[in-house]
Amino acid sequence: MIDDLHTTIRYDQRGGGRSDNTGPYSVESAADDLDAIRRAFGFESWTVYGHSWGVSLAIAYAYKYAISLDAVILVGGVGIEAGWQSEYHKTKADRLTSEEQSRLSDLTQMKSFAPEQFLSLQDEYLDLS
Repeated sequence: MIDDLHTTIRYDQRGGGRSDNTGPYSVESAADDLDAIRRAFGFESWTVYGHSWGVSLAIAYAYKYAISLDAVILVGGVGIEAGWQSEYHKTKADRLTSEEQSRLSDLTQMKSFAPEQFLSLQDEYLDLS
């Protein structure tokens, strides 16, 4: 959307896409990773653009690294209040078959799995949740 106006940097967050599957996985570590990218490119400050989940990450980044920001662009996010989540999950659950609801419950309660299963289980969970 802004490639013609600014240099844009896209990346795979920790545990997603082609990134390493090495924790910790938290909003704080995701914000720290984002700032590591800023430093690696040698930017004193930059504009962070967040879409969907990226809005929450951009807000967390802005809170922790405000001094490193020129601006924050937030598009299509869910905001900082979690009230939307219960209605979202109820509506989505209503669309699942009983087998899908059972599998989602199994995935939610899963305590351990082999590291090589992480991406496929994550994809399955995201599809169902």
